[in-house]
Amino acid sequence: MDAILVTTIIGIMLNLVLLKAILELSRQITEEVEQLDGNIAEAIASVVAKFGISDQEPVNPIQAAIAQMMLGKINDIKPATTVLRDDNGFFKKTE
Repeated sequence: MDAILVTTIIGIMLNLVLLKAILELSRQITEEVEQLDGNIAEAIASVVAKFGISDQEPVNPIQAAIAQMMLGKINDIKPATTVLRDDNGFFKKTE
């Protein structure tokens, strides 16, 4: 056999082995990330169960009124007007 052919075959085989190792590593990383995600979800659930989130204070009526007033102002804003220019770059008068 030719030395170049043998070297090419060995190189291809090494690439296949390396690809298999990378795929296995990727699979393991995916499994570990899913397990970590589950652990984090359990930890968050236990913290919520232990300390609870139901002790939120009620909405301040003054803040609610201000928010309602701001929404009204936002809805009353007129759309932007387009400013026209002539061929020389000067502003055109709107008719």
